[in-house]
Amino acid sequence: MKKRICSVVLALILAVFYVLPAFANQDAIRDSVVRLYAIGHFKSEIGSAFAVGKSGKSVRYFVTNKHCLYCETDVKGEREPAIRLSIIIGNSTADIPCNVVAISDRCDLAIVDIEGYTDERKPAILRTFDPDVLGEHTEEVWTYGYPGVVIDLKGGTGDFLLSDSKTLNVTRGTTGMVSPNGATAGEQIFHDANISGGNSGGPLVDKNGYILGVNTWGIHDSYENNNAALFGAISSNEVARFLDEEKIPYTTVKDIRNRRILMIAMIIAVLAAFAAMILLVLNRKPQKGKKISGSGTGKGGSRTLVCDAGELAGKQYPLSRKMMIGRSSQSCDIVFSGSAKGVSAKHCTITFENGTVMVTDEKSTYGTWIDEVKLEPGVPKVMHRGQKLYIGSKQQAFSLHS
Repeated sequence: MKKRICSVVLALILAVFYVLPAFANQDAIRDSVVRLYAIGHFKSEIGSAFAVGKSGKSVRYFVTNKHCLYCETDVKGEREPAIRLSIIIGNSTADIPCNVVAISDRCDLAIVDIEGYTDERKPAILRTFDPDVLGEHTEEVWTYGYPGVVIDLKGGTGDFLLSDSKTLNVTRGTTGMVSPNGATAGEQIFHDANISGGNSGGPLVDKNGYILGVNTWGIHDSYENNNAALFGAISSNEVARFLDEEKIPYTTVKDIRNRRILMIAMIIAVLAAFAAMILLVLNRKPQKGKKISGSGTGKGGSRTLVCDAGELAGKQYPLSRKMMIGRSSQSCDIVFSGSAKGVSAKHCTITFENGTVMVTDEKSTYGTWIDEVKLEPGVPKVMHRGQKLYIGSKQQAFSLHS
């Protein structure tokens, strides 16, 4: 029986190690990505973004590309900021206004937020990395985003939601080199997962759905036909640096792993305690021939505690193996009323075994005496026949008889 219990507990502990790492799910990133619309006077553009924040908390901040905040050029050919920004969650047709929180002066990154918080999007998990390690080998990656087309809005009006970008698009590829930290471009990951206009600002993720970068550009022969040979993403290291600078909370793989380690430790502790409790019960042997309770306790016969003065005067109490004196009706065997002066709820304990009576003061407020000796709290003291026991004061007095 004991071996079977130990085997079951060991199997449960091993299951914890195998199951918890499987919590990582690439498709979970779908709950982080949103469409981003930059709306100008005469046209709007589509981009992508993803939510950041602490795992398990509501979100309000979204990371995207800086260039996704522009949609028109002025007479000098310079890009102008959009007059309105909004995000779309899932396949909804309702846009949520958002504001620019920060624009990076180091690379093509920006942060936007909505008013209040939402639970409809979940915080993405950033996987920061050593660029030398990632650059030494290829790794499968996936892009998530809303590739679309530029929409012309005649006279500044029109339904900018009527586009071909309502379905989240996923492409697959492999990583190439990791570029160094450029002064204006920042650290970037090269990959061949096909993207097109509208994917900008969307995440590049690994097999677990952890973010490695923010899709930003493509080198191509024909942009309209998606014949791009090489694509680039701003690295998650840059994203983490940017969020730190702006003091915006986010979640990393390290945070998730630390939480799992704590969870594993707690589960193992509970299982170990459960197993120890079962084994303790199984190892406990019944004590044959030993009397557990009653007034007869072996050598010396019985003893009776007689109340000589006070609230219980005249009452007699045959001693059993262990008895409590005090005002608590739930815990005590000899019970005083709630108005008994000097008597604590659990005042003292009397034990009677092998002909010996021991009295222990249970840290009472006003003390316990045997004759004229005040007992030290928690330290048992022998009481002999004929001696007096005082509870709180001499007003509550008992004597010990055979």
